[in-house]
Amino acid sequence: MYEYLKKLSSIYALRMFIDKIRDSKVLGIGTGSTVKYFIDELIRLGMLKDKKVVVSSYATHNYLYKHGIDAYTPINCNYADIYVDGLDEINANLDIIKGRGAALLWEKQLAIRSKLRIYIADYTKVNPEQYLYMKPVPIEVVPNAVYYVIEKLTILGYKPVLRIGKMKDGPIITDNGNFIIDLVYEKIQNAKQVDEEIKKINGVVETGLFPNNLVDYVIVSYPGNIVKVYSRR
Repeated sequence: MYEYLKKLSSIYALRMFIDKIRDSKVLGIGTGSTVKYFIDELIRLGMLKDKKVVVSSYATHNYLYKHGIDAYTPINCNYADIYVDGLDEINANLDIIKGRGAALLWEKQLAIRSKLRIYIADYTKVNPEQYLYMKPVPIEVVPNAVYYVIEKLTILGYKPVLRIGKMKDGPIITDNGNFIIDLVYEKIQNAKQVDEEIKKINGVVETGLFPNNLVDYVIVSYPGNIVKVYSRR
C-alpha cells in the first residue's frame, strides 16, 4: 500500500504543477523512493528534455543517468525554478525533517536556492502536533569533529547517535565525505531556532531541520485515493 501511496502523491504533485514544471528551465530533484516515482513520471511524459536538472545526491544522479538523462549537482547551480523532494516528518506548522537518505546538505542547498519548493509524502509522515517528535534529526558533521559535536549536543540535552552503515563497517559516509549524527529528542518546538543553535557548534555542516520558510507546498496521499495539499501560500 505504501508504494502505491508514494506513487499517488508523486503523480498528483506532477499534475498540480505540470505547467510550472514544463515552463521551468532549472528543475531541482531530491532523493528517495517517493521521488523516484516522480522522476519516472517526468521521464514517461518526456518532460526532462531541454531542461537543466539539478539533483540532491549522487543516488538520484545515477538513477537519472541510467535513464539517459544528464544532471548537475548544486555546485553547478545557483538557483532552481522548482525543487521537488520527499520528507521524513511534517508537523502542523509545516516544519519538516529530512535526511534519512543522508543527502540533507544538498537538499537544503536546493531548497534555499529554489523559487518554489514542493514536497511529496504519504500520510505516515504527517505529525498533527505543533512540534516535531516522530523522527530523529540527521546532522551532517565533519569526521574530525564528530565526538566533539556529540559532546556538545549531549550538554544541550539531546541524545546524539552516530549513524552506522548496514552494508559496511563504520559510520555512514555522505556524498560530501562527512558523518551523520541522528539526534534523538523529546520535542522540537521551534525548528528554526534549533536549526540555528545546532549549526553554531563547530564541526556541524548542516541539519535535517527544514523550517517552514523552506516549504511552499506539501502533497500528502492517504488511503482511499485521498490527496491533501498543505501550503504556506
